Amino acid sequence: MFSRFAFLAALLAIMLAHSPASAQSTTVYVASNGNDQNNSCGLAYQPCATISRALGYVSPGGLVLCLSPPQASNSLYVLTAVTIDCRASVNGQIQINVPAGDTRQVVRLRHLTVDGLGGVGPLVMINTSRSVVLEDVTLVEGTGQGVSDQRSSAGKLVIKDSLIHKNAGPGIVVAGPAGNVAILDNVTSIENSYGLAVGSGNSVTVTRSTISENSTTGIQGDGGSQIVVDSSTISNNGTGVASASSVRLFNNTISFNGIAISGSTGSFGGNRLSGNSSAGMPLTPLGSASSEFAQQ
Repeated sequence: MFSRFAFLAALLAIMLAHSPASAQSTTVYVASNGNDQNNSCGLAYQPCATISRALGYVSPGGLVLCLSPPQASNSLYVLTAVTIDCRASVNGQIQINVPAGDTRQVVRLRHLTVDGLGGVGPLVMINTSRSVVLEDVTLVEGTGQGVSDQRSSAGKLVIKDSLIHKNAGPGIVVAGPAGNVAILDNVTSIENSYGLAVGSGNSVTVTRSTISENSTTGIQGDGGSQIVVDSSTISNNGTGVASASSVRLFNNTISFNGIAISGSTGSFGGNRLSGNSSAGMPLTPLGSASSEFAQQ
């Protein structure tokens, strides 16, 4: 009888040791020479071949680290707080669905290129997560939006040092019903239908960015949204800025658009309007007028 129980206990220990939960690591590795077969990716000298495989073995709050450019992944599903730090291509969509019970609640994507050649969009869809950070990412040729942030619970989005290019829909959409907050720093959003579109109740701060060559509008602020744009270039769009008393500008170059300004738009000064087919609506000063030439 004792030997039987000892055998069962040993068998249970083996099963637990090989269960997915026990195989999780705080850092998992991916590389071009990796292997997805019978591999939990937890050792740098035994990396996996794909990011999707590695995501199944990273612990909440952990890191997926690419040692060399891996095989291109199809769509990725991010189901836990994680950092993906990979100079890699994703030929599809990244969906972020972090459960509310995940206390870390932060997803970071670094150095990824996501393309929509497979006929997908949005390229990055944020459904649930308290915070999402996109750093040095390229989102190109999606059939819809580049980034779609329409979380039903309020969250934070940070995009920095990134290129969002040639998407059929808007480059960036921030339109959650609970009021999301986004920060864009050194972002280039070009050749989309809109560069940035912000829905009612959401707020976005844009600094040191380029919003250019978007077919409809560079920056679109719906009524009830709040957008501040600082030290940026808004150029060669159908309409540069479309505002429903929702956009405030400071120290920007607004040039070569079909219409520079549409709708009531506030100005803290320092904005330079030049070469637009039509200036559109005058900016509304939000402080005392500047004495410097051509600034308003």
